[in-house]
Amino acid sequence: MNNIELVDALKLHLNNGISNEATTILEEAIYRITNIGKYNSKIFKRGTTLTVSSCEQFTISEKSVNDSWEEIRKRENGKGTPTPSFDDDIWDWFKKKTIPAIKQNFTGTIQRFTETVSHRQILDEAEKLSIKKIYSWLEAKRIIHQAILQGEVDVRGTSVIAYFKVEGNDTLYRFSAYRCGGDRLSVIVSGVDLEDKYGAGDGACFSN
Repeated sequence: MNNIELVDALKLHLNNGISNEATTILEEAIYRITNIGKYNSKIFKRGTTLTVSSCEQFTISEKSVNDSWEEIRKRENGKGTPTPSFDDDIWDWFKKKTIPAIKQNFTGTIQRFTETVSHRQILDEAEKLSIKKIYSWLEAKRIIHQAILQGEVDVRGTSVIAYFKVEGNDTLYRFSAYRCGGDRLSVIVSGVDLEDKYGAGDGACFSN
């Protein structure tokens, strides 16, 4: 079976309906097969693919956001690292907003930077490669959550970004997770200054 026949067979199985886990695996296989020789970036190195689970709608408040990080706090405590820091702006800027549910599992791939790059360069490169994805607040938050759980931010100099917008506001924001002094985990949210830069080894999550 050649590559084209394999792709057609995989797509047929997807259309017939299979488990979420199998769908994720097959979608990744399709991506890899159909993009052999096409992925050519001087500033991105394709990294880990994250699977983010579906979830119900989320109303943003100090309590709901703080409670949602408990799994991360337990992980960090188990690692013996300092208590993680979660930016108050994560909830304070968007409090009382209800973010629509994530109706089905989705995947995103962390693109690691091979050199120092600005947000403008990151977004332009993602656009060129047809992988650019601006997420919802909830999608971006869960990407960061999953990246931390999978150890993608365990080492300093390997921060992860997820870009997002909220309904009724055209501002581009980012979630970012990184390690600071004493290997303390820090998660922040901020508006995107297109000229701000990230170093080699850091990364941003986009579609596959």
